[in-house]
Amino acid sequence: MRVENVNTMIMKYKIFLWVFLLSAFTACEDDENVFGIMPETGFRFEPKAGGAMLFYTLPGERDIYGIKVNYTNAQGEEVTKKGSYGGDSLLCDGFNENRTNVPVKISYLDRFRNESEALETTFDTEDSAPYVFLTGVHVESSWNGFQVLYEAPEEVTGMVHVFYLGTNLFTQQEDTLLLESFTINRGGDTLTYDLKSGGEKNTIVLRVDDFKGYRVGEKVFSDVLAYQVERLVVPKENWDFSGVPVVTREDEKVGVDYLFDGDRKGEQRLSVSVGMYYDSECFTFLAGPNALNKPFIVDLGGEKIPAFIRIYAMQNLDRMFPGGVTSVGLANVWWGHYGSKLPCEVTLYASNDKEVWEKVGHYSQNENATEASRWYYQETLITSQQELAAADSVYFDVKVRASEKTYRYLKMEVNKTFYNYEEWIGNYNAKEYVTMHELEIYVKKD
Repeated sequence: MRVENVNTMIMKYKIFLWVFLLSAFTACEDDENVFGIMPETGFRFEPKAGGAMLFYTLPGERDIYGIKVNYTNAQGEEVTKKGSYGGDSLLCDGFNENRTNVPVKISYLDRFRNESEALETTFDTEDSAPYVFLTGVHVESSWNGFQVLYEAPEEVTGMVHVFYLGTNLFTQQEDTLLLESFTINRGGDTLTYDLKSGGEKNTIVLRVDDFKGYRVGEKVFSDVLAYQVERLVVPKENWDFSGVPVVTREDEKVGVDYLFDGDRKGEQRLSVSVGMYYDSECFTFLAGPNALNKPFIVDLGGEKIPAFIRIYAMQNLDRMFPGGVTSVGLANVWWGHYGSKLPCEVTLYASNDKEVWEKVGHYSQNENATEASRWYYQETLITSQQELAAADSVYFDVKVRASEKTYRYLKMEVNKTFYNYEEWIGNYNAKEYVTMHELEIYVKKD
């Protein structure tokens, strides 16, 4: 047989084999691409905040590899969600107020993404977190500002933008000025805002978006009063420290007097000269051991409307607090770590007879918060009195909800201090000491 004839036969055989395989593949593809199974069982919808959850179980047929859902959301957009054997649920979201009988199409998909005949059904939804916020939020008067109080479901989405009506510094025209944007908190929250440039009456605007950036709505609150406050000068004799283990050491300048001496930033601490004793003279207040949850009680000198108490810390000074391994002085109390003795949770009570106490205020920050996020943290190290004078004071307020209710006595308890741990020392404040650099009381201005 001639070589060219053999080559021709081989070529014809390859062509025949290729055509045969292609035809078989196409036939197989056609068989598996087309199926008429309609999804009538194996799924259910459960209403959720802002939508519904589809729970599904795919049938065991070898042709079915996934499920597809089509519906129209609150913005009129066509939405497609797909699931596979790797899961058992799909969230059908995109709604605000609760709805009933939202039309939806459910179909199966094969391995080539071909779609079965669709089943048309409906699902119900619950109010979304942004919608719940808008329908239930209210704004109340507060000290030098206002409060935002709201509730939210356990499943939350959405952003709130808080504005007030004021003067734009760039245009000198009246404008809505942004104070803060925050995500809605699960279960709700109470937020307090100070208006340093606001008036006695203010207009507050709350705008709410979902997480996809769609505007859900807006609410305007007009003529919100900002109650004016003043600092109440209370004699030291009006304070009752009998239930508090106060530390008094004149050689290290620690005692009650330094809590009310007007030194809010640490001027005295910074002024001590470098030498043998400079780092032991603290010019501050210290209580302990076991000073947590002990009562600081003050007589306001008459029935007043309390606004808040203000607790100060020293600035970040170029005078490290003493620390050591001996029992001499307070070195092994401070351990060179001032922040671990500062309060991170405080509760305030009020009374008119010192018999029945009403909880009126609370402040809390996570005891394990990172150093940079703690209320007392200051990045810049202060090395001179000039730098200290230019720096802002460091403090937090334990605020009382604004009202016209008067009280004669206040009781403050420090519940927690910040937690700091080092392997060779352990807990820096295992014996529960508490320090505050200055303490002030503010009441409603007459």
